Amino acid sequence: MRQGSSLGAGALSHSGPHDEFLGLCAAATSGDPTDDEQKRLQEHLAVCASCREALRQSESMVSNVIPAIAAGEEP
Repeated sequence: MRQGSSLGAGALSHSGPHDEFLGLCAAATSGDPTDDEQKRLQEHLAVCASCREALRQSESMVSNVIPAIAAGEEP
């Protein structure tokens, strides 16, 4: 078993090859990636489960946690 294989997307190294795609996941959830960035991200997500999970977590944060914090609620 590979070390760290049970860790979630948040455990991805921010100094490895996924840096660009983790940044693109964040940009995708804020709605401002370029067409080229969106295309590269979609191509990468097709083959990378870790980045798909990172995108899912980013989308959840934007949809659920941030609005709850803004409303003064417990997320």
